Amino acid sequence: MKSLNIPKIDTRDKRFDVLKAIGLLCIILAHVHPPEVIRQLRNFDVPLMVVISGALFGLSYSGKNISYLEYAKKRIKRLAVPTWTFLIIFYVVAYIVCMLVNYPFRFSVDTILSSFALIWGFGYVWIIRVFLLMALIAPFVFAMNKRLEYNHEYFGSILAIYALYEIFAYHYTFFGIPLLDGFIEYVIMYAVPYGCMFALGLRLPQLANRTIDLIAALFFVIFTMLAVINCDIYFVPIQTAKYPPMLYYLSYSVLVSMLLYRFVNTKYANVLKNDWLVFISSSSLWIYLWHVLIVYAWNFYVMKMPYWLDNFVMMFAVVFSISFAITYIQKIIVQNMMISEHQFPGKKLLIDIFRQ
Repeated sequence: MKSLNIPKIDTRDKRFDVLKAIGLLCIILAHVHPPEVIRQLRNFDVPLMVVISGALFGLSYSGKNISYLEYAKKRIKRLAVPTWTFLIIFYVVAYIVCMLVNYPFRFSVDTILSSFALIWGFGYVWIIRVFLLMALIAPFVFAMNKRLEYNHEYFGSILAIYALYEIFAYHYTFFGIPLLDGFIEYVIMYAVPYGCMFALGLRLPQLANRTIDLIAALFFVIFTMLAVINCDIYFVPIQTAKYPPMLYYLSYSVLVSMLLYRFVNTKYANVLKNDWLVFISSSSLWIYLWHVLIVYAWNFYVMKMPYWLDNFVMMFAVVFSISFAITYIQKIIVQNMMISEHQFPGKKLLIDIFRQ
């Protein structure tokens, strides 16, 4: 079996590979039971990934004419189909393990259906829903970016849209109509705030350092004020404003995202810009999906582990390493399938699903 042909970094914008890898690692870190301080510090991860997706979309589609239907079909195929494939694997493996060890199968039909709908499920697929929503609204945000040439017009429009969202989210109560309430709760309440983050990322590569510093300073002030206002005796956790995302959560995310972007533009980040990090960045979807299965396996067997294994550092190392290894082997198999002349039913579909 041939070694994996990792994408060459000289053909990519390495800054975004660094940021994407940081975002992915922080997302995984959140799922391995870290101390509360670390849980708070890494609360920028998903918004950072959305900002990056906006920047990469702008760099990839600038000057191109986009057929929305073809584009949407391609993005759904790239995001939803691998996720649905993983969910089939996940639930089948979970069911078999539960049967073998005589343990009750813990996932209800509603949970399974909810996960395939990317609504909530067992708690991990909401991120895929966010990125799918960003992909579907990206051409419209891109059109706004082209139409509003000046930064004050563009960012003023974004702030106005977000302000309306914040007002609506603060006063929103359920209408009692399931389809409408579900659409608002799982689509609008995520598409609008994360869409504003996506819009920020879309123009980010064009911004001068001074402008980025001003954005960071503004959101530092906003976050600090909200932290002081929210706090009574104890610090209010940032993730209390995460579902749906509100200003307390997003202001911290914008602040850290801008600081990290400034960092990757310095010479100190050069040590991170290597081929393996590019692999993590380009394979982030499947690394994320496989880590879900490893996290569940770890939590299932944690009571039988030696005490020195039961800590977040060891759990993070094991979860990430195994997820990385599975994805790496998967990519090798896919590459060998691509160059093989042997044909069989479903070959192209399998390649399309597992090469992401």
